[in-house]
Amino acid sequence: MSNGLFYEAGLCSLLVQNLKDARKYFKLKENVCPASIFGLLILDIIENKPKKPPKYFQVRAFLEIYINLLIENGLFSWAQKVIDEFRFFTNSNLETPKFIARVLNANNQNKAVHYFADIAKQVCYYDAEIHYIDATLYFEEGDIKKAKEIVNESLNFASEYFPILKLKEKIEKLG
Repeated sequence: MSNGLFYEAGLCSLLVQNLKDARKYFKLKENVCPASIFGLLILDIIENKPKKPPKYFQVRAFLEIYINLLIENGLFSWAQKVIDEFRFFTNSNLETPKFIARVLNANNQNKAVHYFADIAKQVCYYDAEIHYIDATLYFEEGDIKKAKEIVNESLNFASEYFPILKLKEKIEKLG
C-alpha cells in the first residue's frame, strides 16, 4: 500500500469482518497512527484474547468511535463485546460509562443509556454532561418529572451549565 493509509485499511478490514487483514494493517511497522494500537485492542476483545489496558486518552479518543462504527455497520455482537468490557476501560478512564451512554444515546438504545448514566453518576457524580444526557432522554421519553429532578439536582453543582439551563427552560414551558 503506497498511500500510507494503513490504519484506514485496518479499520475497513475490521468493518467487513476480515479480522486477519485488520490485525495485519494495524500491526505494520510503517503504520504510525496511534489509533491502530486501540484497533488492536478492539480486535483482542472481539477475538476473546488477552488484552493490554489502554491509556486514558486512547479511551477518550477512540472508544465511542469504535462502538458507533460497529453499531452503524450492524456488528452488534462485536459492539456488545466492547461495551461489556466497560469495567476494563473504566480502569483507564473513569468517564467510560459516560462515553458509552453518549454513543448508545446517539444510537437510540434508551434503556442501556439510563443504565450507563446511572453508573457514570456513581463514578463521576459532578460531571454535568451525564446528568444532561440522562435528563434529556427522560424528557424525550415523556418522563418530565424525572427529567426535572435530574436537572434540579445537576444545577446544585453546575448552575451555569448551558445545556442544563436550556433543558430547564423547556421543562418550565411545559408548566
